[in-house]
Amino acid sequence: MEDKFDTYKNVLNADRMYLQDDESVFGHLFTSFLALYGYCKLDSVLKEAGLLHKFSPLDLIEEFSKVYIVTDGEQEV
Repeated sequence: MEDKFDTYKNVLNADRMYLQDDESVFGHLFTSFLALYGYCKLDSVLKEAGLLHKFSPLDLIEEFSKVYIVTDGEQEV
């Protein structure tokens, strides 16, 4: 559990809130929770696949956050 809290604070930078009202704080906490859930899910999938020694969840997030345009001559995606 301590490692999840460390991820929440250090990887997601979720402990830095500069918000003015309750709705903003709740929204920030909710999106931080969703980000932590996704990070932990990636961590468990990598662990089950035996790839955690090669890749971290943050490596995958950075790799798949890139956007590419692929053209096959007729169609552009």
